[in-house]
Amino acid sequence: MRWKTVEYSRKEIDRAGHEIKSGNTSKEVMAVIDNWRASHAYPLQVFYCNLKEKAGEEMIVAQRLKRLSSIVAKLQREPKMDLWSMQDLGGCRVVVPTLEDVYTLVNRYKKSRVRHILKKENDYIGEPRSSGYRSYHLIYKFQSDKK
Repeated sequence: MRWKTVEYSRKEIDRAGHEIKSGNTSKEVMAVIDNWRASHAYPLQVFYCNLKEKAGEEMIVAQRLKRLSSIVAKLQREPKMDLWSMQDLGGCRVVVPTLEDVYTLVNRYKKSRVRHILKKENDYIGEPRSSGYRSYHLIYKFQSDKK
């Protein structure tokens, strides 16, 4: 499989995000957004494989790239959001049997030799959102082997 690489500058990506907020859905704008989205597939696969390796057999590991329509909706819903800095273009989810397993897996992953940079973590189990949403998020910056 050939992985997509970023074909546009940060400025071009953010410009496309601002264009989509104002309703411009031209082929050019959508091509930039789709390339930015698709370029997250390889890093996502790397994280998925690492999680799969660290998760127990009774744990379910899944991955997803945010749909293009969801990216557009989020940009329109959050006026201060820049496309470049949108943190949830790709994500992995691990479904575990118990709450204890959540924290065990989080600690196992954070203590592993993963070279990526932990940028942020949110414990929505300890502090659930007002909607009742409960989860644990680890937000990493991907570090490539390429120089």
